[in-house]
Amino acid sequence: FKPKDIVSGDFYRVSGSVSKTARHSHYDTILVAVCDCTGHWVPGAFMSLIGSNLIKEAVRINWHTKQPSLILNTLNDLICDTMLRGQEYILSKFGMDISIAKIDTQKKELQFAASHHSLFHIRGGELFEYKGDRITIGKKQNNGTGLFKDHIIPFQNEDTIYLSTDGYPDQLGGKVKAKFYKDSFRNLLSSIAPLPFEEQKEKLSETHLKWKGNIPQTDDILVIGLKL
Repeated sequence: FKPKDIVSGDFYRVSGSVSKTARHSHYDTILVAVCDCTGHWVPGAFMSLIGSNLIKEAVRINWHTKQPSLILNTLNDLICDTMLRGQEYILSKFGMDISIAKIDTQKKELQFAASHHSLFHIRGGELFEYKGDRITIGKKQNNGTGLFKDHIIPFQNEDTIYLSTDGYPDQLGGKVKAKFYKDSFRNLLSSIAPLPFEEQKEKLSETHLKWKGNIPQTDDILVIGLKL
């Protein structure tokens, strides 16, 4: 997590439901959300504040299923409703892209839905990319049901997944001051996946700093990795 300014338009949330046995408690369902609010500094932080509160409400409404697509559809409706209650200028100017992963540890199944984001799934050195829908949260014309679709992804122990905003691949740098781009980002994730997470974090930071050189950071950066 590397904000461009002191406050960030990127943020993340994690929640889960707990099963208790006679000997111990464990999470049987985990929800992970990665969010990117358009804008930087105060506008981005303001959208993050609104978005964070509305995501909590969308999760609460859909807690019985915890289905990512339903949460996103509800979130879109809630933000559109907020727009109709007097926030038209702010919420039409600064939108939100978001990804949500639901991890079922009992079924060993992952559900994923997203606005513009991708999920990267690595197993045995091979990377699979699952792309979200090209729908921006908060657009009035999106109101309705069935907008977002779920990817159903079976997983095995030791699989790794990554969720990310667009800040890392969009960083300008290199000899020609171009973007890092998603292909380079995918290759980087594949190369660091076998490492312990602390080392992965160091490699991500080192690669980013080397790429951008003397160029200012282009955007807020957020990358989350999970070992399943």
